[in-house]
Amino acid sequence: MFLNELGIIDFLAKKTSFITNTNALCKALGHAVGERQDTLYRVINPLLKNDEDDERHPYNNDSNVEYVKNTLNDIGFY
Repeated sequence: MFLNELGIIDFLAKKTSFITNTNALCKALGHAVGERQDTLYRVINPLLKNDEDDERHPYNNDSNVEYVKNTLNDIGFY
């Protein structure tokens, strides 16, 4: 959610290499943040598809949403 709120997911998803290949996007992000590609895919795929009915959509967890927004607000992002 931090990467999404900062606009990084949208920015990368529009790059030619990642427009049609979510797995490649997740692999690149996985190397950058130290997380497994398949773990990221489970969260990023519903996010990119805007599938809010998917239980893995990151914005379906109110406490995580509040944490991310408050943290970003504390550093002056909003």
